[in-house]
Amino acid sequence: MHPLLARQIRDHFGGTVPPELAPFVEAVGATYAQHDENQTALQRSMDLSSNELLATNAALRARAEAHDRALHTLRSAVESLGLHAGGDGASREAADPVASPRPHLDDLVAIADLLAEQVERRITIERLLRSREARLRMLMHSASDAIIVIDGITGDILDANEATQELTGYSLAELQGMNHVELHPAEYHDAFVEGRLDMLEDPGRRSGEVWMLHKAGHQIPVDVTSTITEVDGQHLVQGILRDATERQRHEAMLVEAREAAEAESRLKSSFLANMSHELRTPLTAIIGFADVLLEALLEVNEDEMASYAELVRQGGERLLNTLNSVLDFARLEADRLPVEPEAFDLHTRIYDTLQFFAQQAENKGVVLRFDATTPCPVVLDPHAFDRILTNLVSNAIKFTERGEIAVETRASAHEVEIVVTDTGIGMAPAFLARVFDEFVQESGGLSRRHEGSGLGLAITRRLVELMHGTITVESNVGQGTRFHIVLPRDLGARRDPTQPHAASQPAAASLNWVSLDAVASEPQLHDELQHHAEPTRLLLADGEPTTAALVRHLLPSEFEYTVTHPSALIDTLAAEPTPHVVLFAPPHRDAIRPVVEATRALPAPPRLVVLTDDRPGETASYAALGVDAVLCRPITRADLEAALGVAV
Repeated sequence: MHPLLARQIRDHFGGTVPPELAPFVEAVGATYAQHDENQTALQRSMDLSSNELLATNAALRARAEAHDRALHTLRSAVESLGLHAGGDGASREAADPVASPRPHLDDLVAIADLLAEQVERRITIERLLRSREARLRMLMHSASDAIIVIDGITGDILDANEATQELTGYSLAELQGMNHVELHPAEYHDAFVEGRLDMLEDPGRRSGEVWMLHKAGHQIPVDVTSTITEVDGQHLVQGILRDATERQRHEAMLVEAREAAEAESRLKSSFLANMSHELRTPLTAIIGFADVLLEALLEVNEDEMASYAELVRQGGERLLNTLNSVLDFARLEADRLPVEPEAFDLHTRIYDTLQFFAQQAENKGVVLRFDATTPCPVVLDPHAFDRILTNLVSNAIKFTERGEIAVETRASAHEVEIVVTDTGIGMAPAFLARVFDEFVQESGGLSRRHEGSGLGLAITRRLVELMHGTITVESNVGQGTRFHIVLPRDLGARRDPTQPHAASQPAAASLNWVSLDAVASEPQLHDELQHHAEPTRLLLADGEPTTAALVRHLLPSEFEYTVTHPSALIDTLAAEPTPHVVLFAPPHRDAIRPVVEATRALPAPPRLVVLTDDRPGETASYAALGVDAVLCRPITRADLEAALGVAV
């Protein structure tokens, strides 16, 4: 008996229920119990599955009908008691004065009202449950993802939405008669059973990609997320499934596109390397032999023929500059031009660059002015800076017929400013917006007055930006041009601190870069090659006959000169006598390491010089391979002298 009803019976009947009220009391007790169940059902409704909600509603409807019948019986009993109490209640009391007191009519009416209130509350709860069920089913069946509910113990499918039916090809009735492993290929059944049982021991969200078996027999890749919960002692697993076919197709397309881009990049790099080699090799012959002819003709006073040789040399240099510009721009476009900061004095670097252009400016009657005298230490990429200044000064000389070209600098603790001003022809305001665009020149076609590829300023801006700087220009027609550059004073401070600083690498510091300073940097080697008793033996390993012929003309007669193919170099090294210098043109970079090891294994290791198509600013990585110097095509006498470490 419900505790509340028991207390009321004690209050009114002294603990004993009259026999004629037993049905009534039983109905009231059932109503109290139903009220408690309704409260519990309301608390659980948020966690019930759709099947449980349907079952609960059905039970509630059945109980409501029973309660309606009980209420009808109760009301009839109340009316009967009321009539009985009003008719002969006094005679019954007189006849049996010691009998137990009877309930008052008002108490019975109050109990009836309480029952009516409970019935109304039960109806309200039923409406809430129905609304909750409708919302849950609406959410489940309107979801674009497939949702499936299975028994965590048996694996039987309990419910599924329309998306699941579309994904699998099975109807809901068919799914509810299946075990979930039947939706997967047979080779995965054991794994799915094991996974489901693992969830019973370690509840939690599971995600992954699985294969589902369509009713038609084909397999479908599916992304699945599973969770498990316990309801009334039953473990329910809910799976949210999404067809992964489109995702996998898109991923495959991305992989294919990436591989195609990488292949295109490799092809482009290979093309650039091949073009560099195919153009630099004949340019080496053109410029090198033009210098040889020029020297020979000047010695015999053949000034006219010497002028022709000079024109050939100038044409070769112009073609080389164009090639360098195109290759540099292509590498900048592909983000393949590295920035390697080194410590150097800015003013010394500017002075050296202006010295290079001194004769050219003098020939045009143009004055080069640079007044800085105090040192200005910076950490920048020296080769990028050289290219920037070279482009600006060469442009200034090209477009200035008279007057001067001035370079000025200003430095603060964190920045340096470089200003290049000329008194040349200037540029129209309309052209200034496009001055840094590639392949753009103010004059073109038949009206073009100055040579050039139109890439110099585009490359300059890219190099400035690579060093985290800015470049601006001011110009007026007939009044000259002013370029203003701002660069960080210490580019190394802006780099990733986990990466080694280029200037702090011992291997790089010990390598001689095709520079006359290299001779002074190794006096012991210089003395050894210059003053040894026997002739200097040079072994050249290059597959290009023009290179061998040029080196032979540039070397003095006291050199013993041997030529071999790069593929036979290691075998040639094993023969006697051992060369003093090896000039090696590797077919690819991987061929350098075996040659380094072979030379280091000799009793008296020779000086190893690598002949490459790279630019001087792109050869730092050779130091780590163990070579002694790098010689870049095209070859000049000064470059060869510096690389060999001996005055030729």
